[in-house]
Amino acid sequence: MPYMLSPNVDLQPVDDSLVVLDLNQNAYFSLNGTARFFLEKLIEGTEPSQIIDDALQAFDGVDEQQVDADLQSLIAELLELKIISTKSEPVSTH
Repeated sequence: MPYMLSPNVDLQPVDDSLVVLDLNQNAYFSLNGTARFFLEKLIEGTEPSQIIDDALQAFDGVDEQQVDADLQSLIAELLELKIISTKSEPVSTH
């Protein structure tokens, strides 16, 4: 399922991490390097199964089941916080 960054969100790279600024909520979130990798891949349109494969290539010694669980957890949290949305789902800016 393709995902997109919500229009009220700005991303600021800081070293290996990423600061996510939610302008509607006046909030910011800091993502570590792995979460940044996942988010960038998601908003590029990469399918989750491919992101898992890419992560296994990019990070040494990671467990496929753990990568899958971490990715699914991040997607759920980003959707709940309205940082991302599915491309078929309209995003509320209120």
